[in-house]
Amino acid sequence: MTEIAFLVKPDSEMYRKYFKQKNELDKFVGFASAFIDKYFASRNKDFDYSFSTNMRLTVNLPPNDEEWFGAQLMKEKTEKGLCVFKKNSPMNKRWHEEVTSHINPDSLTASRWWFMDFPYYGKCQIAMWDDGCGNVYGYYSTPAAHHNSGKLPDYVQPIKMSEYYIAQERCKELDSLLFEAVDKGSRASRIGSYKATFKKNSDGSDGTGFEDSTSVCFSVEHCAMPSNTRTAIVGLLHDYCSKNQRCLDDLAEFEYLGPTEKAEFDEPYK
Repeated sequence: MTEIAFLVKPDSEMYRKYFKQKNELDKFVGFASAFIDKYFASRNKDFDYSFSTNMRLTVNLPPNDEEWFGAQLMKEKTEKGLCVFKKNSPMNKRWHEEVTSHINPDSLTASRWWFMDFPYYGKCQIAMWDDGCGNVYGYYSTPAAHHNSGKLPDYVQPIKMSEYYIAQERCKELDSLLFEAVDKGSRASRIGSYKATFKKNSDGSDGTGFEDSTSVCFSVEHCAMPSNTRTAIVGLLHDYCSKNQRCLDDLAEFEYLGPTEKAEFDEPYK
């Protein structure tokens, strides 16, 4: 078995492609979500109209909508049970005009096939993600030891599996702390104001303990994908910590304060 954990080198083309794809995907979801709200959600507000990031309109439909749009749909659904609209159907033409015409297909798949750069073949498990602090992590695993001639891609900086799992766990913990507030904010406004509270306990040299608590308020423009908003917020908090001798591990509370008119970072207060 071959298992590789790595960082994507910041000065590499793959690093640039990763964020290019991530940004284009967020752009796609923004246009697509507006489209779904406009043409589908009003028909059944309690239904989950999940969609695929395809250039062809591919969406989950309830039975009554399948019947209503029947003549516009392909006979076969996707493996996940999503309905596919015919290429020349009225709805797919609207999808092209209002969604995909704004999207660059090459950017949308800029880093999708990165695993093809590895000198192995056969089944594999892969992952590539960023922690919001500018670090892009990757994971490649295959049960087969067979490999083609060649070496690892130049953009790969191997790290220990323990380092990878620590970074992954830290990212999950932060995501869990931010999730509720960001989800609430994303649903409520285009730009939201937030408050982050950092707390650090110390025993003190004389045995008496004290708590150092600092809060910072800031506003951020919400991305189409809440997960990308959380990543952006982590980046802002990381920058704040770097400049103020704080640590993300000290983040104790995070709350949504309400909508605001512009994105800005306020001075911290105690």
